[in-house]
Amino acid sequence: MANPGYCMIDPEGGPLQVQLSVNNGIKSASLFVLWEKPADEWEQKESFKLVTEDDGVDEHFLLEKPGKLENDVLAWNIQSCAQIDGANRGTFLVSIYQDDKKIWTKASNRKVPYCSSGEHRLFGNEVIFKHKIQTNSRHSELWLLTENP
Repeated sequence: MANPGYCMIDPEGGPLQVQLSVNNGIKSASLFVLWEKPADEWEQKESFKLVTEDDGVDEHFLLEKPGKLENDVLAWNIQSCAQIDGANRGTFLVSIYQDDKKIWTKASNRKVPYCSSGEHRLFGNEVIFKHKIQTNSRHSELWLLTENP
């Protein structure tokens, strides 16, 4: 089974698109940060915000080329609340696309407070980018199993 903590990317492929989607009348604002560790300390490469409006979706293309993302970490925090009284649970999806194909997704079903109460729910997670092996080797079948369990 594929490890949900890793996103397998094509280093020669197109830019990565990050998408946040929520359902059930949930309002959310999030901060995403792309990190690298070239030496002893983590360094921020990029940050961006995603806000889900009435359609429940927002997206962003990473500025960094996929060939330079090996072992980089995309971390996020999502702050949310329910816009509709009684709709206090929703599903949050963070998905990554490359070349118009979904290559990774993380789903989280959360209970959230009603927005008019003045409270919000904050949660987060992260994913590590790994390059796919691009040559035919004796291990190619193992990599395919990793990507498509």
